[in-house]
Amino acid sequence: MIGEVQSYDPESLAGVIISEGLLFDFVIQDWETGVPPDEGDAVYFDVNEDNQAVKIRLVGAYLEPPKAVKSKNIAGILALLLG
Repeated sequence: MIGEVQSYDPESLAGVIISEGLLFDFVIQDWETGVPPDEGDAVYFDVNEDNQAVKIRLVGAYLEPPKAVKSKNIAGILALLLG
């Protein structure tokens, strides 16, 4: 299923996902992405027999943050152009 994190409490490590007008509780142990949940996050998830969200993954999640482009040539050109 696809839903949105409606709320998350970092103290209790639990939250709620809304999908198609239905609410699904979840616990952080079922969160499979390396960054903590935040309200408004779009997520993929499954539902278990207790009607709780499990196997929760961020939609379009990056496993590693993007890295900056580092180039001495570009730095040199910018230095010449910008003075």
